[in-house]
Amino acid sequence: VNFKMGVDKPWIKLEYEQYNFVNKPARIVYMLTKMFGIIPFEGKDQYLDGQGNMLGILLKKITLFDVTGREMDVSAAVTYLSEVLVVPSCALQDYIHWEEIDQNHAKSTIEYNGVKAEGIFTFNEKGEFVKFETNDRYMDTGNGKFEKQKWTAVIGDYVERNGIKKPTKLKAIWNLPEGDYEYINGTLTDIVASKKSTD
Repeated sequence: VNFKMGVDKPWIKLEYEQYNFVNKPARIVYMLTKMFGIIPFEGKDQYLDGQGNMLGILLKKITLFDVTGREMDVSAAVTYLSEVLVVPSCALQDYIHWEEIDQNHAKSTIEYNGVKAEGIFTFNEKGEFVKFETNDRYMDTGNGKFEKQKWTAVIGDYVERNGIKKPTKLKAIWNLPEGDYEYINGTLTDIVASKKSTD
């Protein structure tokens, strides 16, 4: 993943490994890079039991940020929602609700553990999911402050492997009043289904 830590910050490369769970909505992302090419940085983006958390650690011991709270809960839920069609069994769970808009758009809502968020999915003429947009995500503006901003996930460049079409490119973009701030531009190298769990 190519990642930007701020609008005016340079792109950095992250190793990015993600786990999504189905029966109970959960998402855990591990990130690893080296700041300035030499200083180890580890990050965790977590949505678990309806709660969100963003954690960043430098040199395996210095906590740069550890963000929790209602805004993170909503933001983590809507991020999980944006990915349910990449893990299609998630889209069929009771905590996800669908509403048809037209041939190329559908509104979806996630409601779990007292947190509710929604967004619009866009499909191309082939029926492929290509974009998700929401107004329910909070942007961390620093000093413990959050602002709701429009947020878009773009996905594409589908390839067929073993009879299943999978996307290979993804972007995450804040649609700010002053212009778009793209902060993730990544390549999806593989999607692997784990053994069935009862949890």
